[in-house]
Amino acid sequence: MGTIYDGKVTRITKFGAFVALPGGKSGMVHISEIANTYVEDIKQFLTEGQEVKVKLIAIDEQGRINLSIKKALPEKRPERPQRPRQAVPAPVRSTLQKTGDLSFEDKLKHFMQASESIISVCFNSSLLKYGGDVAVGAMTILTSVMQFAMLPLQGLGQGAQPILSYNYGAKNVDRVRGTFRLLLKVSVGYAVILWLCVELFPQIFVSMFTSDAALLAFGKTALRVYMAAMFMFGIQIACQMGFTSLGCAPESIIVAVMRKFVLLIPLIYIVPHIWSADRTMGVYLAEPIADFFAVTFTMILFSNRFKKALKKIEK
Repeated sequence: MGTIYDGKVTRITKFGAFVALPGGKSGMVHISEIANTYVEDIKQFLTEGQEVKVKLIAIDEQGRINLSIKKALPEKRPERPQRPRQAVPAPVRSTLQKTGDLSFEDKLKHFMQASESIISVCFNSSLLKYGGDVAVGAMTILTSVMQFAMLPLQGLGQGAQPILSYNYGAKNVDRVRGTFRLLLKVSVGYAVILWLCVELFPQIFVSMFTSDAALLAFGKTALRVYMAAMFMFGIQIACQMGFTSLGCAPESIIVAVMRKFVLLIPLIYIVPHIWSADRTMGVYLAEPIADFFAVTFTMILFSNRFKKALKKIEK
């Protein structure tokens, strides 16, 4: 017992495989002894005529030889115990995880999260330099208001995305064009209304996050500057969702990189030197300037790609 032989598979049945052994003898490998994993179809693991190593595990009273392939496999050496690793915070772990198995939407989400962290560091370092703790505290409020404002826009875009994708796949040009136009109108309408509210009543939005008098007074002006181009965001979100719906993944990434890395980060450091009258407000002003040029770039790129995509399905 326990001897390992070189054999050849001669016949395969539903319950096992027969293997010819040296000396003219033959034994059977039961389906449960073929692999270390669950085996539903033996032919997925073995073929007739295949040479295999088998281990003799039993000979019954009638002289029938029972063999095992999985027990003839070389034993794995026990792994050396590793020193415990320091726990990685969840946000960092999610950013560093492998993205090969993720969908494009998930990859874009992780990219956007990572980029927001970098931009936050750039903003806070510049604001601390020119405006101190009050300016940094106000920035926290401004980003919170911006995130609040963006949620309905993202919801509109995500709701329209499956409709755009389905009709694009069905080559229904009129429905694709009509859906995008409706998304654009609703998104721009919402963005304009919210922009007017922020510009006319900024104290209402700032007071949701603080009751400090100094921060309220400073935050009102800062919010108006920071969200000065908010009315254009309906176009940006509609076009980005349009890119994703039409399968234009590279363009969606290009648009995000253009706004955040090509425009916004350099402007955070450049504008305060130009707007020397109030360098702190110059830092906040980098946001609407970047938004204006980013939305303009997105409109031009999307218009070109959208026309080409529709011509492609019209053929």
